[in-house]
Amino acid sequence: MANQRLINDGERGALKRRVLLGAATLVGLFVMTVLVAATIWPVIDVVETGKTVEYPDVLPRYYSADPGRVFDEVRASVGSLETFEETSVDASERVVEGLIIGPVFGLEHDLTVRVQVVTEFVTRVRVRSASRVGKGDLGQNARNIETFFLEMDRRLGAVRFDPSAQQASSSSSKTAPKTSPEDDAAADEESEPSEPPADSPE
Repeated sequence: MANQRLINDGERGALKRRVLLGAATLVGLFVMTVLVAATIWPVIDVVETGKTVEYPDVLPRYYSADPGRVFDEVRASVGSLETFEETSVDASERVVEGLIIGPVFGLEHDLTVRVQVVTEFVTRVRVRSASRVGKGDLGQNARNIETFFLEMDRRLGAVRFDPSAQQASSSSSKTAPKTSPEDDAAADEESEPSEPPADSPE
């Protein structure tokens, strides 16, 4: 009996050590994952187009379309995406709010989309995605915005407007050197072939 008790105690001790070792390994892997994630994604839980310095490429979208049409497509885009759910609509302010269930642990994110008039022919769409839980989103909020804009561009890509390209085009046309009529005339003279010298009289 005493020997049996010692064997049982030894087995329990070995099992306890294995459990502790397994738990320590899991904790170590978790800490390592967090550290690696921190080097890949910024530790933030809110991303907004044009306002989050950590994501300079996440910018508002512009469309050469009536704001009413853009607003309708915003609602249609939110409704068509599988993980998106529309929760609130303010038609007068053209604001749509939604809930997104993320693929990582099913974490929830709040989405806010604003449709704004820029000019008579241009409409801007601003988007904000915020995590409800935790600090650091592993890049999910930026992906939420990207997913939404991909759906918007699928619907309104033909009328998407890029103001930065327009500004670059305007700047290049303004900085192009201008020539005067006198310069043009001088250039024409230089381009004409010179006449051969006349034969000298014998």
